[in-house]
Amino acid sequence: MSTDRTVRLLAVATHLLPARGWGGVAVTARTFFELLAANNRSELSIIASDACRETGHISQTEVSFTPRVSIYPADAKDKSAFSWAAIPLLARSIYRSDFVYSAGIMTWPTTLAAIGATLFRRPFAFHAHGGLLEDRLAELRTKRLKWLLFTHIILPFLRRACFLNCSSQFEAENATKILKKPIIITPNYQLISSIPYDPCVHTNGEGLRLIFVGRLHKDKGIRRFCEVWRTFAGDGDVLQIIGGHDDRYGQELIVEYSDDQRFRFLGERSRVEVFRLIAQSDALILPSGLEGTLRENFGNVVPEALAVGRPVIMNSALAWPDLEKRGVGFALPDTDLKISELLQRLRTMPKPLASPELCRNYAMNFDTGNAAKEIDLFLQLVNEYAKK
Repeated sequence: MSTDRTVRLLAVATHLLPARGWGGVAVTARTFFELLAANNRSELSIIASDACRETGHISQTEVSFTPRVSIYPADAKDKSAFSWAAIPLLARSIYRSDFVYSAGIMTWPTTLAAIGATLFRRPFAFHAHGGLLEDRLAELRTKRLKWLLFTHIILPFLRRACFLNCSSQFEAENATKILKKPIIITPNYQLISSIPYDPCVHTNGEGLRLIFVGRLHKDKGIRRFCEVWRTFAGDGDVLQIIGGHDDRYGQELIVEYSDDQRFRFLGERSRVEVFRLIAQSDALILPSGLEGTLRENFGNVVPEALAVGRPVIMNSALAWPDLEKRGVGFALPDTDLKISELLQRLRTMPKPLASPELCRNYAMNFDTGNAAKEIDLFLQLVNEYAKK
């Protein structure tokens, strides 16, 4: 391409906010794409499915935050967003582009993006969104057909990528074990300043009120934490659980604990309600890793809880190793006894458990207003590879 022409960048995602029900990738992808659009250093086009597990489908107008956004019809219940309609749309768009960026791997549109970029000889990059974490690949090896698909079809194309984008150093360290490519680290920025800050203490008495926000899935470690909580909690202690489920794990968890007043299963909630419920809690609990899988490549709910003004309890081996050092969180131990001891200590501590102002200030590091450096670096690499 001409060195004087603006780079035509195609960005592909499986789902985009307001599509929900598939974890935080839809939120992360949309925010990143909005930051690219606002930068104005490329001619950005976007492709995603219209699938939304909660409402069925999203409309074109709901994702028209930049002029060139195309969505294709897909089954709302299909996490991979399979649809034959994606093929001609992606083929035309890749052919017209100078560089392709895929927000994910192992789904229908993101896999097609990597394959199409290679076939049309377009440089491309991708964000695995946790898909290359060591524990995810270990599980994938147990599923023969999926492992063969990954190793013989998807991975060979991924190896042709120019560079990788990762959410954290933790994710980057895992990715380098699979692909020896340049890596840039772009945290999952959000509009933190729009999240309501609540410095007031809303919990009373001697009890401990924690909140979990996320999918009811083994990756989140919530079953084991519930087992510890049942042993520890007294009448004044409450664990609020927000999130949906799509398998037996979540169904069995609800059946086992829903009649116990120390547990409150609240299902899916709007972001406004989530922030309100976090404010009414002493801390957020993110027990990912307790059930043997370290698959939390970032943890979008962490800066959200901190933005509200509440500390976070989580495994320090994940993407947030310094929360306790900064005074905005607590390291979650790996044994039931030590977890109970931590919970007992938190129960007797004065409220709030951490300075709401300190939590908010730290969360502001991940506000979209602070993303310019990483976005500039990303687009610099895009331009360099597109113009080679």
